[in-house]
Amino acid sequence: HQCSRVYTSAAATQLRPRSISNVHKPLHGPRLSLSITWPGGARPGNSSVHWLLPLAPLQAYPKYEAFLSRLVSALDPLLDAAPVDAAAWSQGSLLTRLRALRGLQPLLRAGLALGKQLPQYYQVLTAPITRILDLWFESEPLKATLATDAVIGAMASPHTPGSGYVLLHHVMGELEGRKGAWGYVAGGMGGVSQAIASAAAAHGAELFTEKPVARVLLGPRGEAQGVVLQDGTEVKSKLVLSNASAHVTFLQLVPQEQLPEGFLQHLAQFDTCSPVTKINVAVDRLPSFLAAPNAGDGRPLPHHQCSIHLNCEDTHLLHRAFQEASRGEPSTRPMIELCIPSALDPTLAPPGCHVVSLFTQYTPYALAGGRPWDEREQNAYADRVFDWVEAYAPGFKASVVGRDILTPPALEKIFGLPGGPSLPGICPPP
Repeated sequence: HQCSRVYTSAAATQLRPRSISNVHKPLHGPRLSLSITWPGGARPGNSSVHWLLPLAPLQAYPKYEAFLSRLVSALDPLLDAAPVDAAAWSQGSLLTRLRALRGLQPLLRAGLALGKQLPQYYQVLTAPITRILDLWFESEPLKATLATDAVIGAMASPHTPGSGYVLLHHVMGELEGRKGAWGYVAGGMGGVSQAIASAAAAHGAELFTEKPVARVLLGPRGEAQGVVLQDGTEVKSKLVLSNASAHVTFLQLVPQEQLPEGFLQHLAQFDTCSPVTKINVAVDRLPSFLAAPNAGDGRPLPHHQCSIHLNCEDTHLLHRAFQEASRGEPSTRPMIELCIPSALDPTLAPPGCHVVSLFTQYTPYALAGGRPWDEREQNAYADRVFDWVEAYAPGFKASVVGRDILTPPALEKIFGLPGGPSLPGICPPP
């Protein structure tokens, strides 16, 4: 819309520090994980969290955050380490197995760092997030708000075993040395791609756009030797890196007869389910929430600069929304994460206007009864989401001047993501 530039992605945090230092792309301000304000402005413990809850239920929060921070600190080095080569242990020679011992060192260091609390941390990775949160808190609104980060982007309920890992995934990020921080990219999320492209070009890379790849060229021993474009052009190389999904890379671009049968079986089990419909919205004024009305001058308030979680007063609401999508129906009361990137980056919209990013779930990839995700279905769901936002922020619907609805099939078609996932491969087991 002429009023704004929209975000396809909500925020950035999972870029590794080494990658950021390579591209030197400045990131805008922290995208904080909860939108809440302490009574009287007091903020014990964590100044990056704003609350709209009574003070009493929050006494355990600093200890809970410290508990997760210790787990993050122990596991963070594993993100830059090569995974353990299980095949080397079962099939390799004695020398290969000895060399594989080196791959265990980061894992052993992580275990030592967690010490006697290792069983508790193991439970975080494997148990339903509701079980973890019940150990720390009594307030249902607080538990439900925290639980949203354990299911967001995943076709899972807070009661699903393993949903605790999804929460961990969302606190593993880092921005400019600040653990757990999220941020907006100055000028829009496309700035990440542009920065990577600029860094590559500065090192002599040649970039070609609008050149679809038909297949990967393989040598006599199955090694990658380049790619063939759809126009028939062959591009030879010693190494091929693919940013396409695993399914596209290995099931469409690489001849399957060249791949081990066991690998293909594992890939077929790789879950790319997505419950997410992303709605980008252009508005002519900031949303004014009943819980924290806008100031008269129209300037963003602290909660406008956070991520705002709606329809999460109770974990049972989240579970019910999940169950509806599991039956092939969009949730009647969807979970909504609302972000306003322009509250931190005014270059995204003209003065007075704003960009609102609605990250919503649960919506099934395939609708019940074989119904297509046509324009009528898309608009019906978006209208439902807007009705719920209106309930929290009266006047929101009247402020809308444009919207873009991206259902799971639309995310698949536009961005080449099978199933439309925002977090491919981390969906907990059913």
